[in-house]
Amino acid sequence: MGSVRLRICIVQSNKQMEFLAGIVSWLILSHFEHQWVDHSIKMWLIDPPSSPEEELNMALVIVNPTVLCDTLDDPPDQGGTDPFVVGHLASNIPNVFVNAHAYGRIAQNPGFDATHFTDDDALPSTSININQDFVIDVYWNLNGPLISAFAGSWAVTIFFDCASNSALDLQIQAKDPVPYGCPNDGCQPADANTRQYHASFLVPANTVQLDPNVPNATFYELDVSIVLLDACKSLPTTGITGSIALEEVLFFSV
Repeated sequence: MGSVRLRICIVQSNKQMEFLAGIVSWLILSHFEHQWVDHSIKMWLIDPPSSPEEELNMALVIVNPTVLCDTLDDPPDQGGTDPFVVGHLASNIPNVFVNAHAYGRIAQNPGFDATHFTDDDALPSTSININQDFVIDVYWNLNGPLISAFAGSWAVTIFFDCASNSALDLQIQAKDPVPYGCPNDGCQPADANTRQYHASFLVPANTVQLDPNVPNATFYELDVSIVLLDACKSLPTTGITGSIALEEVLFFSV
């Protein structure tokens, strides 16, 4: 591994935070190789949905999600039955410092839930009528002794890759990033070592287009990216990035 320099933005200047940052810096440098640019870590998504050039050419659709701080009752990767796809988040940081989870689901009409805004038990939709609204729910959470050392905001992007016509590819983003939050701020729990998030995207009808060569139904591959942006330059410099592969969904029109 070549010579690298690590920059960590410390949001608390006390000696404990500096000590913890030093430990995680040493661990990252000792066990993982990354590409470093401008003294900042650049963590690219696992199985990115497309090349950077293709992402630049994607149509951008702004959908402001409903943002909450609830969690799944029965996470599928912890023996539960909530019908969500399990993703990856902060997988390059040792779990002893940051333990993170990410989940996603697309549903035509998941229904209302007083606790979760949308029913977390509603089954995902493998086919979506483009003439109707549909919902993409994204849950993610982190816990561990380094959680309070991070700050900034979350960028959540949903990529739609058309299987038959790349000109129809699009990406959905929120107008405003999701705040990282502080303990007991009216949304986040009181535990300083925990953060939890739920972004529910209500996608308007006719956002997704069908391939004219396949006018009745078109397959899209959906991927969600979750990136923590730093508080200084809004760049993904903390190493906390993730992805959820929602796999292929058949979009149709009736």
